[in-house]
Amino acid sequence: CYQSSPTITGCTISGNTAGYDGGGIYCTGSSNPTLTDTVVCSNRPDQVDGNWNDGGGSEARSRCDMDCMDVDGDADVDATDIVALLEYWGQADDICDLDQSGQVDLGDLLLLLSGWGVCD
Repeated sequence: CYQSSPTITGCTISGNTAGYDGGGIYCTGSSNPTLTDTVVCSNRPDQVDGNWNDGGGSEARSRCDMDCMDVDGDADVDATDIVALLEYWGQADDICDLDQSGQVDLGDLLLLLSGWGVCD
């Protein structure tokens, strides 16, 4: 969004990556989008960078399925998730920090392995 205020309804915005700001949604200037029944999740570096209004039923969260240990957003915990987790090893990353300890480490790898397979 650049100096606009769109309305986004009934969407899932996920799996996007931006270089510095944004990822899911990037709002600058006087932008102030309204999200209704929308989930913004599993984006890097941010879910929403800037202001937004919740028109009801919307949320921004680090992973799309918080009950699933899937970090690449494909609803399957497998080798690609291990590769993604190792890419952020030792860093603070909201998606790969499964145990929410503040950094990606052995605890996160063990949680990932405990959730191996297709997510329900």
